[in-house]
Amino acid sequence: MHVVTVAEEPIAGAGSRLRWKNQQKNLEKKIVTEILPAKKFHKAEEYHQHYLSKGGKSGHAQSPSKSCKDPISCFG
Repeated sequence: MHVVTVAEEPIAGAGSRLRWKNQQKNLEKKIVTEILPAKKFHKAEEYHQHYLSKGGKSGHAQSPSKSCKDPISCFG
């Protein structure tokens, strides 16, 4: 797993180490997480921006106020 950050300081808690330790008990291989600084950001093509408000996979515009059932739940 990789955690990429644009912040100068390290991520506080970096994803709840305690939770990962508990999950590790059920796995055969060790969980390894590397926290890396972001290098270069490439903004996605315009048709990817505001995906749900443009209709998402259903073709019907959605918003957080409409009880969206689509698995994508990030609006912005």
